[in-house]
Amino acid sequence: MKTTVKYGLTLTTAAVLLTAADAESKITENDLTGTVQFDGWDVLSGIAGYGFEDVGPDFNGPVAPPNPSPTWPNPIGSMETGSGDATLDRTSGTHWSASQSLYSFAGPSGFTVGDASAIANIETIVFTIAATAGSSPSVAPVLDYNGGSQALAATVIPGGGFGTIDNPNSSSAPAVPVTATTYQWDVTGLGVTSFNLDWTAGSSVAVVALQLEQSDVFSVASGTVIPEPTSLALLGLGGLLMARRRRG
Repeated sequence: MKTTVKYGLTLTTAAVLLTAADAESKITENDLTGTVQFDGWDVLSGIAGYGFEDVGPDFNGPVAPPNPSPTWPNPIGSMETGSGDATLDRTSGTHWSASQSLYSFAGPSGFTVGDASAIANIETIVFTIAATAGSSPSVAPVLDYNGGSQALAATVIPGGGFGTIDNPNSSSAPAVPVTATTYQWDVTGLGVTSFNLDWTAGSSVAVVALQLEQSDVFSVASGTVIPEPTSLALLGLGGLLMARRRRG
């Protein structure tokens, strides 16, 4: 048996023989055809310079100010082996890189995932968000391309269970489910050369992992979730709640 940390979740699994297919730790298998570019963000936790403690003392007070702003110095490039050059940026709000996810109790946050150099002759864009539910709803991503503000809605592929998170604050509390939801855009004939996917994570939503794929052949994404084991420990969510109480 071995213990690893994947997608910010602590896993204990039997040793396995890794193959070339394991280079990309996917949230979903979309079975896209043609030339496919993959981008993955699987370590959104504990990123130096993006954490709760990187903010000024006002944010750590007993009552959060109206618009606290934990540090978000630069866009975060995709980090999975085999990833392209897409980036993740926070455009508003307070989510920070907590001990095991992007998280905020102070309100929703706007994000954008973008690629300034989309693949040639792109016909489809597929984006998956693995996250918990929160106290306020999240806003589904929309597509802007070539510097415009088209805000094109996606076809939503129903989400599936990606695992659960145990709340260390209370052994009797129910596990918190992590759901992976996939969004797809048909951009055939639009002449897309660059794009941004703009979306919102609600207050108390823990964003665990992200996946972006683009292809020069349109086919309907299967959105098959590759679930993590059901017994997972996410220390960050509970730790943040405890930190909030200490600061309260």
